[in-house]
Amino acid sequence: MAIDLARLREDAIEALYVVFARYPVPRRLWASPDRDAAGILRALTAAPLRALPAEALGGYPAWAMTTVGRVDDYRHFLPRILELAIRGLDDNFGDSPEQIAGKLQYGQWQDWPADERAALERGFLAGWATCLEPGGDWRGGEWVCALAMLGWDLDPAFALCAAAPASHAAPLLAGLVLRWKDVLLGRAREPGVYWESVDDPTIERIKTWLRSSAVAAILDGEAERIGRDAWQVPTVEAAGLLACLD
Repeated sequence: MAIDLARLREDAIEALYVVFARYPVPRRLWASPDRDAAGILRALTAAPLRALPAEALGGYPAWAMTTVGRVDDYRHFLPRILELAIRGLDDNFGDSPEQIAGKLQYGQWQDWPADERAALERGFLAGWATCLEPGGDWRGGEWVCALAMLGWDLDPAFALCAAAPASHAAPLLAGLVLRWKDVLLGRAREPGVYWESVDDPTIERIKTWLRSSAVAAILDGEAERIGRDAWQVPTVEAAGLLACLD
């Protein structure tokens, strides 16, 4: 049965707003002397949270808890920060899935209430699911890295990929295979700096999945459809790489 990825995304975003609504808008922000706390707060409260534009967030997602605001302040704004990341609407520093995961680690999210942890896991999985929609493959590596950083089970993400149409899954898988090229060839342990906080069993789990017959079949089928002479197409290149690993 086909999975409604758009519904999964919208339900997950709604759950974030509902669960984190217990944290009121801050009336003032603590900040280091290098930050304009009053100005930052004015920008953050210039519109209702659900309508807050990415420009109003500015550098706050990167500064939160370290030089601006406390943990509960961050939890108030977190649904909007994560929603913008899920929808791919903001590329500012501090708003990428991996950077948000790092902030959650800093804020000791493991000690937060169970419903908050569950909503966050649904949110990050929704970010991955969004990458499986047409034209949404570009942040797949960032979402799987964030899921791994936070120690969540990756099987639901892999299952969503398997259930998606091959034409949607192939670009995402091609990007991941090529990003992991040096790891798959034994030249490196991980494909980027954020992976340094991911444990070895998880790294091996992802490697095993990327080298699986299921992933190879999706890429090979799309490569045949595209035409093997189109070597410059990432899907064809990734399919060829996996074939060399057999």
